Amino acid sequence: MITSVPEQQAARPDKKDGVKDKTPVPVKSQGLPAKSASVKKAAKKKREEEVLDTLTHLRTVTKEISRAYIANVERDILEISHFIASTGKKKGGPKAIDKSTLDRMEEILHGLSLKPSKGRRSDLKKIDKAVGSIARLIS
Repeated sequence: MITSVPEQQAARPDKKDGVKDKTPVPVKSQGLPAKSASVKKAAKKKREEEVLDTLTHLRTVTKEISRAYIANVERDILEISHFIASTGKKKGGPKAIDKSTLDRMEEILHGLSLKPSKGRRSDLKKIDKAVGSIARLIS
């Protein structure tokens, strides 16, 4: 099938009067036009804002988790304290704690080396572990 020159030009826009266009064509990423510097800056700014928003949310969640964690540890300490205080006092209540259990509790508590002014998570872990050990002793 022979076509006329205007139809060939319409069919092949890269040719002009039968001569290939030698103008460099910019490489497109996935068919999208190249981004300008201002578009890249805006995209970067948006990503930074998203990261800041996520960090702000993470800070709020951290506060909530730490409050709940501290409340749980304090509750456990109070339960143990009340249990120890009530042992052997009421008829039909918990039996008195034997000497070996009390010795072990003192050993656990005096073995804690804490530095609250440093605010370390490891101190919280030590307290939680000690409270758990004492709770197992009395259960």
